[in-house]
Amino acid sequence: MRIGILTLPLSTNYGGNLQAYALQTVLKRLGHDVLVISKPSYYELPSFKTILNRYIHNFFSSNKVDVYVEKHLNEKIDKSFNTNTYLLEKTGEFINLYIQQKKIKFFSELQCGDFDVFFVGSDQCWRPIYANPIQGYYLNFAKSWRIKRIAYAVSFGVDKWEYSENDTLKCKKLVKKFDAVSVREDSAIGICKSYLDIDAKHVLDPTMLLSKEDYIVLIDAFKTKCVSQPINDLFCYILDVTDQKRTIISSVSNALNSFYTLCEDFYVEEWLNAFYTAKIVLVDSFHGAVFSIIFNKPFWVIGNAKRGNARFSSLLKMFGLEDRLIDPEDYVSVDWKAGIDWIKVNETLEKQKKHSMAFIVENLEKNIS
Repeated sequence: MRIGILTLPLSTNYGGNLQAYALQTVLKRLGHDVLVISKPSYYELPSFKTILNRYIHNFFSSNKVDVYVEKHLNEKIDKSFNTNTYLLEKTGEFINLYIQQKKIKFFSELQCGDFDVFFVGSDQCWRPIYANPIQGYYLNFAKSWRIKRIAYAVSFGVDKWEYSENDTLKCKKLVKKFDAVSVREDSAIGICKSYLDIDAKHVLDPTMLLSKEDYIVLIDAFKTKCVSQPINDLFCYILDVTDQKRTIISSVSNALNSFYTLCEDFYVEEWLNAFYTAKIVLVDSFHGAVFSIIFNKPFWVIGNAKRGNARFSSLLKMFGLEDRLIDPEDYVSVDWKAGIDWIKVNETLEKQKKHSMAFIVENLEKNIS
Protein backbone atom coordinates (compact mmCIF):
# COMPACT_ATOMS: atom_id res chain seq x y z
CA MET A 1 0.00 0.00 0.00
CA ARG A 2 1.01 3.62 -0.48
CA ILE A 3 1.35 5.17 2.96
CA GLY A 4 1.78 8.83 3.87
CA ILE A 5 3.13 9.69 7.31
CA LEU A 6 1.90 13.03 8.60
CA THR A 7 4.11 14.26 11.43
CA LEU A 8 5.52 17.54 12.72
CA PRO A 9 7.91 19.44 10.42
CA LEU A 10 11.29 17.82 9.88
CA SER A 11 13.95 20.29 10.98
CA THR A 12 16.56 20.57 13.74
CA ASN A 13 14.73 18.29 16.19
CA TYR A 14 16.82 15.13 16.58
CA GLY A 15 14.07 13.07 18.17
CA GLY A 16 11.42 14.34 15.77
CA ASN A 17 13.51 13.38 12.76
CA LEU A 18 14.36 9.96 14.17
CA GLN A 19 10.78 9.07 15.05
CA ALA A 20 9.76 9.86 11.46
CA TYR A 21 12.66 7.73 10.19
CA ALA A 22 11.74 4.88 12.54
CA LEU A 23 8.05 4.74 11.60
CA GLN A 24 8.91 4.92 7.91
CA THR A 25 11.46 2.12 8.32
CA VAL A 26 8.99 -0.11 10.18
CA LEU A 27 6.30 0.36 7.53
CA LYS A 28 8.75 -0.19 4.66
CA ARG A 29 9.92 -3.43 6.27
CA LEU A 30 6.29 -4.54 6.23
CA GLY A 31 6.42 -4.16 2.45
CA HIS A 32 4.74 -0.80 1.89
CA ASP A 33 5.66 2.27 -0.18
CA VAL A 34 6.07 5.04 2.39
CA LEU A 35 6.61 8.80 2.19
CA VAL A 36 6.84 11.26 5.06
CA ILE A 37 4.78 14.34 4.29
CA SER A 38 7.21 17.20 4.84
CA LYS A 39 5.25 20.34 5.64
CA PRO A 40 6.48 23.40 7.56
CA SER A 41 3.93 24.96 9.93
CA TYR A 42 2.37 27.26 7.37
CA TYR A 43 -1.02 28.84 7.91
CA GLU A 44 -3.59 28.05 5.23
CA LEU A 45 -4.53 31.19 3.32
CA PRO A 46 -8.01 32.52 4.19
CA SER A 47 -11.03 31.77 2.05
CA PHE A 48 -12.93 34.53 0.21
CA LYS A 49 -15.69 34.26 2.84
CA THR A 50 -13.18 34.79 5.68
CA ILE A 51 -11.61 37.79 3.93
CA LEU A 52 -15.05 39.34 3.34
CA ASN A 53 -16.05 38.84 6.98
CA ARG A 54 -12.86 40.54 8.15
CA TYR A 55 -13.47 43.53 5.89
CA ILE A 56 -17.03 43.80 7.20
CA HIS A 57 -15.75 43.55 10.79
CA ASN A 58 -13.23 46.36 10.18
CA PHE A 59 -15.91 48.57 8.62
CA PHE A 60 -18.19 48.37 11.68
CA SER A 61 -15.65 47.97 14.49
CA SER A 62 -12.94 50.18 15.93
CA ASN A 63 -11.03 47.03 16.93
CA LYS A 64 -9.42 46.30 13.56
CA VAL A 65 -8.11 42.87 12.51
CA ASP A 66 -5.38 42.04 10.00
CA VAL A 67 -7.24 40.81 6.93
CA TYR A 68 -4.21 38.94 5.59
CA VAL A 69 -2.68 37.94 8.95
CA GLU A 70 -1.80 34.44 7.65
CA LYS A 71 0.50 35.91 5.02
CA HIS A 72 2.47 37.83 7.65
CA LEU A 73 2.58 34.83 9.99
CA ASN A 74 3.99 32.69 7.19
CA GLU A 75 6.72 35.27 6.57
CA LYS A 76 7.72 34.92 10.25
CA ILE A 77 7.75 31.14 9.91
CA ASP A 78 10.07 31.38 6.90
CA LYS A 79 12.50 33.50 8.93
CA SER A 80 12.38 31.37 12.10
CA PHE A 81 12.67 28.10 10.18
CA ASN A 82 16.06 29.17 8.86
CA THR A 83 17.40 30.74 12.08
CA ASN A 84 20.03 28.09 12.86
CA THR A 85 21.19 27.38 9.32
CA TYR A 86 24.31 25.55 10.55
CA LEU A 87 22.32 22.99 12.57
CA LEU A 88 19.69 22.82 9.85
CA GLU A 89 22.38 21.80 7.36
CA LYS A 90 23.59 19.06 9.73
CA THR A 91 20.16 17.59 10.45
CA GLY A 92 19.16 18.15 6.83
CA GLU A 93 21.86 15.71 5.71
CA PHE A 94 20.22 12.93 7.71
CA ILE A 95 16.73 13.87 6.52
CA ASN A 96 17.72 13.93 2.86
CA LEU A 97 19.72 10.71 3.10
CA TYR A 98 17.35 8.55 5.14
CA ILE A 99 13.81 9.94 4.97
CA GLN A 100 11.83 9.69 1.75
CA GLN A 101 9.58 12.74 1.61
CA LYS A 102 6.68 14.32 -0.18
CA LYS A 103 7.31 18.03 0.26
CA ILE A 104 4.32 20.36 0.48
CA LYS A 105 3.63 23.82 1.82
CA PHE A 106 -0.11 23.46 2.41
CA PHE A 107 -2.31 20.42 3.09
CA SER A 108 -4.46 21.46 0.13
CA GLU A 109 -1.63 20.33 -2.16
CA LEU A 110 -2.36 16.70 -1.27
CA GLN A 111 -4.70 14.97 -3.69
CA CYS A 112 -7.15 12.09 -3.40
CA GLY A 113 -5.33 9.06 -4.78
CA ASP A 114 -1.87 10.08 -3.57
CA PHE A 115 -2.04 7.53 -0.74
CA ASP A 116 -4.07 4.51 0.35
CA VAL A 117 -3.29 5.06 4.03
CA PHE A 118 -2.41 8.03 6.21
CA PHE A 119 -0.47 7.52 9.44
CA VAL A 120 -0.67 10.55 11.72
CA GLY A 121 2.12 10.56 14.28
CA SER A 122 4.15 10.38 16.27
CA ASP A 123 5.48 13.25 18.36
CA GLN A 124 3.20 16.07 19.59
CA CYS A 125 1.08 16.01 16.42
CA TRP A 126 -2.12 16.68 18.31
CA ARG A 127 -0.80 19.59 20.36
CA PRO A 128 -2.06 22.84 18.79
CA ILE A 129 0.95 24.97 19.79
CA TYR A 130 3.14 22.75 17.58
CA ALA A 131 0.74 21.32 14.97
CA ASN A 132 -0.55 24.00 12.62
CA PRO A 133 -3.28 23.97 11.53
CA ILE A 134 -4.42 21.41 14.10
CA GLN A 135 -7.39 20.25 12.01
CA GLY A 136 -4.96 19.29 9.25
CA TYR A 137 -3.44 16.74 11.62
CA TYR A 138 -6.90 15.20 11.90
CA LEU A 139 -6.94 14.95 8.07
CA ASN A 140 -9.61 17.59 7.44
CA PHE A 141 -8.29 17.98 3.88
CA ALA A 142 -9.18 14.31 3.24
CA LYS A 143 -12.54 14.04 5.02
CA SER A 144 -14.37 12.88 1.88
CA TRP A 145 -11.64 10.49 0.67
CA ARG A 146 -12.00 6.72 0.93
CA ILE A 147 -8.69 5.95 2.63
CA LYS A 148 -7.44 4.26 5.76
CA ARG A 149 -6.62 6.62 8.64
CA ILE A 150 -4.43 5.49 11.53
CA ALA A 151 -3.09 7.62 14.37
CA TYR A 152 0.11 6.07 15.70
CA ALA A 153 1.55 7.17 19.05
CA VAL A 154 0.18 10.69 18.69
CA SER A 155 0.87 12.97 21.62
CA PHE A 156 -0.88 15.92 23.23
CA GLY A 157 2.36 16.58 25.11
CA VAL A 158 0.55 17.54 28.31
CA ASP A 159 -2.23 16.03 30.42
CA LYS A 160 -4.63 18.95 29.93
CA TRP A 161 -6.84 20.01 27.01
CA GLU A 162 -5.44 22.93 25.00
CA TYR A 163 -7.89 23.13 22.05
CA SER A 164 -10.26 26.01 21.34
CA GLU A 165 -13.97 25.26 21.41
CA ASN A 166 -14.14 25.44 17.61
CA ASP A 167 -11.18 23.09 17.11
CA THR A 168 -12.59 20.68 19.68
CA LEU A 169 -15.90 20.38 17.84
CA LYS A 170 -14.30 19.95 14.42
CA CYS A 171 -11.54 17.57 15.51
CA LYS A 172 -14.07 15.46 17.39
CA LYS A 173 -15.97 14.92 14.12
CA LEU A 174 -12.82 14.31 12.08
CA VAL A 175 -11.35 11.73 14.46
CA LYS A 176 -14.49 9.59 14.11
CA LYS A 177 -13.34 8.85 10.56
CA PHE A 178 -10.12 7.24 11.83
CA ASP A 179 -9.86 3.47 11.61
CA ALA A 180 -7.65 3.29 14.69
CA VAL A 181 -6.14 5.69 17.22
CA SER A 182 -3.14 5.08 19.44
CA VAL A 183 -1.36 7.50 21.75
CA ARG A 184 2.13 7.83 23.17
CA GLU A 185 1.18 8.80 26.74
CA ASP A 186 -1.15 6.90 29.06
CA SER A 187 -2.79 10.19 30.12
CA ALA A 188 -3.84 10.73 26.50
CA ILE A 189 -6.22 7.75 26.70
CA GLY A 190 -8.40 9.69 29.12
CA ILE A 191 -8.05 12.90 27.08
CA CYS A 192 -9.24 11.10 23.94
CA LYS A 193 -12.23 9.67 25.77
CA SER A 194 -13.21 12.89 27.54
CA TYR A 195 -12.79 15.41 24.72
CA LEU A 196 -12.89 13.40 21.47
CA ASP A 197 -15.19 10.57 22.60
CA ILE A 198 -12.92 7.84 21.20
CA ASP A 199 -11.08 4.86 22.61
CA ALA A 200 -7.31 4.95 22.11
CA LYS A 201 -4.55 2.38 22.61
CA HIS A 202 -1.28 3.11 24.40
CA VAL A 203 1.77 2.26 22.26
CA LEU A 204 5.51 2.90 22.04
CA ASP A 205 7.11 5.89 20.39
CA PRO A 206 8.22 4.75 16.88
CA THR A 207 11.92 5.09 17.77
CA MET A 208 11.51 2.21 20.22
CA LEU A 209 10.20 -0.13 17.53
CA LEU A 210 13.72 -0.32 16.08
CA SER A 211 16.58 -2.10 17.82
CA LYS A 212 19.81 -0.73 19.24
CA GLU A 213 21.55 -2.47 16.33
CA ASP A 214 19.48 -0.51 13.79
CA TYR A 215 20.87 2.74 15.20
CA ILE A 216 24.42 1.40 15.42
CA VAL A 217 24.24 0.80 11.65
CA LEU A 218 23.54 4.54 11.20
CA ILE A 219 26.38 5.46 13.56
CA ASP A 220 28.87 3.18 11.80
CA ALA A 221 27.87 4.49 8.35
CA PHE A 222 28.46 8.04 9.56
CA LYS A 223 31.88 7.16 10.99
CA THR A 224 33.05 5.94 7.57
CA LYS A 225 32.74 9.48 6.18
CA CYS A 226 33.09 11.79 9.20
CA VAL A 227 34.89 11.95 12.53
CA SER A 228 32.48 12.09 15.46
CA GLN A 229 33.05 14.54 18.27
CA PRO A 230 34.63 12.83 21.33
CA ILE A 231 32.12 12.29 24.13
CA ASN A 232 33.01 12.47 27.81
CA ASP A 233 31.61 9.97 30.31
CA LEU A 234 28.68 12.28 31.14
CA PHE A 235 26.60 13.32 28.12
CA CYS A 236 24.10 16.15 28.65
CA TYR A 237 21.34 16.80 26.13
CA ILE A 238 19.56 19.90 27.43
CA LEU A 239 16.97 21.61 25.23
CA ASP A 240 16.38 24.57 27.54
CA VAL A 241 19.68 25.50 29.19
CA THR A 242 19.28 27.56 32.37
CA ASP A 243 21.60 28.50 35.24
CA GLN A 244 19.72 26.03 37.41
CA LYS A 245 20.33 23.18 34.95
CA ARG A 246 23.99 24.11 34.66
CA THR A 247 24.19 23.80 38.44
CA ILE A 248 22.63 20.33 38.24
CA ILE A 249 25.11 19.32 35.50
CA SER A 250 28.00 20.43 37.72
CA SER A 251 26.54 18.49 40.64
CA VAL A 252 26.39 15.27 38.61
CA SER A 253 29.85 15.86 37.15
CA ASN A 254 31.37 16.37 40.59
CA ALA A 255 29.57 13.40 42.13
CA LEU A 256 30.82 11.09 39.38
CA ASN A 257 34.23 12.74 39.14
CA SER A 258 33.67 12.92 35.38
CA PHE A 259 33.93 15.52 32.66
CA TYR A 260 30.78 16.23 30.69
CA THR A 261 29.82 16.93 27.07
CA LEU A 262 26.96 19.32 26.38
CA CYS A 263 25.25 18.65 23.06
CA GLU A 264 25.61 21.55 20.63
CA ASP A 265 24.99 21.39 16.87
CA PHE A 266 25.59 17.67 16.36
CA TYR A 267 24.80 15.67 13.26
CA VAL A 268 21.91 13.29 13.92
CA GLU A 269 24.23 10.26 13.84
CA GLU A 270 26.68 12.08 16.16
CA TRP A 271 23.80 12.64 18.57
CA LEU A 272 23.00 8.93 18.49
CA ASN A 273 26.67 8.08 19.00
CA ALA A 274 26.77 10.29 22.09
CA PHE A 275 24.13 8.11 23.78
CA TYR A 276 25.87 4.97 22.55
CA THR A 277 29.30 5.89 23.93
CA ALA A 278 28.46 7.84 27.10
CA LYS A 279 28.55 6.14 30.50
CA ILE A 280 25.75 8.24 32.03
CA VAL A 281 23.24 10.65 30.49
CA LEU A 282 21.43 13.76 31.76
CA VAL A 283 18.53 15.12 29.67
CA ASP A 284 15.45 17.32 29.71
CA SER A 285 14.22 15.79 26.45
CA PHE A 286 11.68 13.02 25.85
CA HIS A 287 13.69 11.38 23.09
CA GLY A 288 16.84 11.84 25.15
CA ALA A 289 15.25 9.53 27.73
CA VAL A 290 14.09 7.17 24.97
CA PHE A 291 17.55 6.68 23.50
CA SER A 292 19.08 6.29 26.94
CA ILE A 293 16.72 3.34 27.41
CA ILE A 294 17.43 1.92 23.94
CA PHE A 295 21.20 2.02 24.54
CA ASN A 296 20.85 0.91 28.20
CA LYS A 297 22.62 3.96 29.60
CA PRO A 298 22.01 5.06 33.19
CA PHE A 299 20.19 8.37 32.86
CA TRP A 300 18.39 11.13 34.67
CA VAL A 301 15.62 13.36 33.36
CA ILE A 302 15.26 16.96 34.50
CA GLY A 303 11.56 17.82 34.50
CA ASN A 304 10.63 20.16 31.65
CA ALA A 305 7.09 21.38 32.32
CA LYS A 306 7.15 23.92 29.48
CA ARG A 307 7.53 21.16 26.90
CA GLY A 308 5.22 18.75 28.74
CA ASN A 309 6.01 16.56 31.74
CA ALA A 310 3.23 14.07 30.94
CA ARG A 311 5.50 12.60 28.26
CA PHE A 312 8.24 11.82 30.77
CA SER A 313 5.89 10.45 33.43
CA SER A 314 4.22 8.04 31.00
CA LEU A 315 7.48 6.76 29.49
CA LEU A 316 9.24 6.26 32.83
CA LYS A 317 6.16 4.67 34.41
CA MET A 318 5.98 2.11 31.58
CA PHE A 319 9.50 0.92 32.41
CA GLY A 320 9.32 1.29 36.20
CA LEU A 321 11.82 4.14 36.10
CA GLU A 322 9.81 6.92 37.73
CA ASP A 323 12.69 7.59 40.14
CA ARG A 324 14.85 8.83 37.21
CA LEU A 325 12.74 12.00 36.91
CA ILE A 326 14.35 14.87 38.83
CA ASP A 327 12.53 17.84 40.25
CA PRO A 328 14.86 20.72 39.28
CA GLU A 329 14.01 22.39 42.58
CA ASP A 330 15.03 19.36 44.63
CA TYR A 331 18.04 17.52 43.23
CA VAL A 332 20.49 17.68 46.15
CA SER A 333 19.47 14.29 47.61
CA VAL A 334 19.69 12.37 44.32
CA ASP A 335 22.07 9.42 44.27
CA TRP A 336 23.67 9.96 40.87
CA LYS A 337 25.34 6.54 41.01
CA ALA A 338 22.06 4.61 41.38
CA GLY A 339 21.84 1.83 38.80
CA ILE A 340 19.01 0.47 36.61
CA ASP A 341 17.77 -3.12 36.25
CA TRP A 342 18.28 -3.33 32.49
CA ILE A 343 17.15 -6.97 32.28
CA LYS A 344 13.70 -5.97 33.54
CA VAL A 345 13.64 -2.83 31.34
CA ASN A 346 14.57 -4.78 28.20
CA GLU A 347 11.95 -7.44 28.90
CA THR A 348 9.33 -4.70 29.15
CA LEU A 349 10.59 -3.09 25.94
CA GLU A 350 10.28 -6.36 23.98
CA LYS A 351 6.77 -6.92 25.33
CA GLN A 352 5.70 -3.39 24.40
CA LYS A 353 7.26 -3.73 20.93
CA LYS A 354 5.12 -6.80 20.20
CA HIS A 355 2.01 -4.99 21.41
CA SER A 356 2.76 -1.87 19.35
CA MET A 357 3.69 -3.79 16.19
CA ALA A 358 0.48 -5.82 16.52
CA PHE A 359 -1.49 -2.55 16.55
CA ILE A 360 0.17 -1.46 13.28
CA VAL A 361 -0.11 -4.81 11.49
CA GLU A 362 -3.68 -5.60 12.54
CA ASN A 363 -5.01 -2.19 11.55
CA LEU A 364 -3.22 -2.19 8.20
CA GLU A 365 -4.78 -5.54 7.43
CA LYS A 366 -8.33 -4.46 8.29
CA ASN A 367 -10.65 -3.35 5.53
CA ILE A 368 -11.33 0.39 5.23
CA SER A 369 -14.24 1.30 7.51
